[in-house]
Amino acid sequence: AKRAKVKVDFADLDLLDQCIAFVNRGNDAVDISGWVVESLAGCKQFQFPDNSLLKPNEEARIWSGKAAVDRQPAQRDFVWTTDPVWNHLADTAILKDQSGSHITSIHAEAAPVTRTHRMSILLFDLQQEHVVVVNNHHEPCCLTDWTVRTSHSDASYRFPHGFTLTPGGLVRIWTGKRARDIQEDESNLIWTTDTIFNTNVDICSLVDDRGNVVSEAIQELSKPGLLTPQANLSVSELDLLNGCVEIRNNCAESVGMNGWTLASRSEDSFTFPATYQLQPFGVVRVWAGPYSKHKDNRNTDLHWTDKTVWADAEDFAALRDPNGRLVSKIFVDERARHISGHRSANSDL
Repeated sequence: AKRAKVKVDFADLDLLDQCIAFVNRGNDAVDISGWVVESLAGCKQFQFPDNSLLKPNEEARIWSGKAAVDRQPAQRDFVWTTDPVWNHLADTAILKDQSGSHITSIHAEAAPVTRTHRMSILLFDLQQEHVVVVNNHHEPCCLTDWTVRTSHSDASYRFPHGFTLTPGGLVRIWTGKRARDIQEDESNLIWTTDTIFNTNVDICSLVDDRGNVVSEAIQELSKPGLLTPQANLSVSELDLLNGCVEIRNNCAESVGMNGWTLASRSEDSFTFPATYQLQPFGVVRVWAGPYSKHKDNRNTDLHWTDKTVWADAEDFAALRDPNGRLVSKIFVDERARHISGHRSANSDL
């Protein structure tokens, strides 16, 4: 006799939230005890426990990663592991029955990460009265309706319509007397010939076309006419998914990081090793979470913790000097990221 057709199908694979949903589209309940869900990229398997019954039109989910930490197993929610399972860029989920026969599969790919948090203020120079904005992404970024603002005044600079920063490219935005001698081109833009910034201490913000502050930098002159190397450090990138923060030294002098801290919105804090020196124009990455293991070579990569520090969707990284003064901050919003899923047709059993 021909076996009844099983209509269990995947409903969604969310790579960001580490959750896969499946549904029984048939008219009969299905016993899925012993069935297996497999991550093709991660080569990991989840086996449904005994007495797992999926009723008609019932949807259930399997959770992994940080979302599974405080989640209790329930009738429609299964906890796989608190470690990440699905590759955050692309993965395929395969469902097999207790005999190993293929039931269905779904493929998901993350859309390119929003370029918002890939833009940052590389340098804020009160003495030379200009700001340097850099595109850290591998794709061009159109800066139409983006602005640069200062905390000292209500003045703001709006990028020209259609202005695009190439991958790895940077642009200087000039103010004050120096702006009078600058010829505008793709690397130099004129804000105003007036003095905009506070000549002793000021904060500069980069704001995207949605009004979100993407990057902030603080600059302070310890003495008139003298720039401190410490003020030329900047947080250039925050990767929420991989748990990595990148910090750059934008000056020609090394900076001792004794007492410096890096903090998230949740106030988790990393203190740099007392003897650590960030070399002239050097870059250091600070790692936290599951991907941080073996990321401590003391020169370019520092290990913070194996625990997850950064929020999945939105967070910031704030760099402070030994006096607790904010030097640089970068904001990340992953909510513009979307997941697209493609499922294969069910097999007839």
